[in-house]
Amino acid sequence: MKNCYYHIELDGRVFLSNLPKEMMAMASSSPFGHEVTFSPDRSIKIRWKKEKIEGGTVYMCTFDQNVTRKIFDYYFDAFLMMYSSLNVRLQEMVQTNTSSIRRLQHNVNTYNAKIQDDLEELVSIEDISEKDWKKIIEIVDQTVIRNTRKTAITLLKIAKNAALVSAEMDVYDYLQNSKGMLDFHRHPIHKVVKLSLQPFFLDFLEKKISVEIGACKDYVKIDFSSVSVVLGHFWNNAVKYSVKDAKIGIEFSSENNNVIMKVSMASLQITDEDYENMYEEGYSGYWAKIQALDGSGIGMYYIKRLMNLNKGDFSIERGNNNFLVDGIPYSTNTFSFFFVKAGGDL
Repeated sequence: MKNCYYHIELDGRVFLSNLPKEMMAMASSSPFGHEVTFSPDRSIKIRWKKEKIEGGTVYMCTFDQNVTRKIFDYYFDAFLMMYSSLNVRLQEMVQTNTSSIRRLQHNVNTYNAKIQDDLEELVSIEDISEKDWKKIIEIVDQTVIRNTRKTAITLLKIAKNAALVSAEMDVYDYLQNSKGMLDFHRHPIHKVVKLSLQPFFLDFLEKKISVEIGACKDYVKIDFSSVSVVLGHFWNNAVKYSVKDAKIGIEFSSENNNVIMKVSMASLQITDEDYENMYEEGYSGYWAKIQALDGSGIGMYYIKRLMNLNKGDFSIERGNNNFLVDGIPYSTNTFSFFFVKAGGDL
């Protein structure tokens, strides 16, 4: 419609508007209703309408002299309907984004808290008296010398949690803006996997879990950073959900245009409900919740989504050899990663 302007205010602020700045005051000061008045600024009649909506107002006007009241009401109602649908969608997007930000904040704060706890356990800053602050470097130095093993363990824990903080930030960026971030290149998958395992060796050692990785000379076409995030989340889950004194087996195979990595481990039994919902964002497994091992329910969702963004896939095969450990059921489950095979030489 020619020369049609709209203006929406919500909670005292402009939500959506194409009004020229000099007309903003008129929209705000006009009473509710449908009127035709004279505009001294343009020396022409202006038809306008203003209505209340939840939390604000909608104003529309036109200088088109051929627009009748009936036609104007039709356009006003159509715009109001469009706004209602737009607002619902916008609120959904805001809620989703807010939820993602809060989850990111929670997870990053959790990992940072672990880093702070590990450092505090090694060197308690609170125990250093005010008179000794100038000697803090010497005090920390002596503490490290007296506790070399504990220092080594602490550094490994910090390295892992620092890597998980970076992974959380990267995942958020990938899911918000994946098209602009993914950078595909050829990488030896065996090396990629071994690098992703390193920050978790201490965790596997503490649970007496052995990791056996098979040979593979294949190259894959991936975005290295996002796949590193995928594998980091997977090993973090593997540490939590694997049974103690177990073995994690990693085998590779090649099929058509895919390189497949299969990871077999004795881990928490996957119920029928888990199997149906495990890729849903926010879902946590039944036995994980029973043991208070559940997190924010995003591990499998992240893995599946990022593998798909890498033009690959991820799937789970439940084991049928169920056994109990301290009353908790476990199975030998198999987790398969499908990567796009990259040919040629380096």
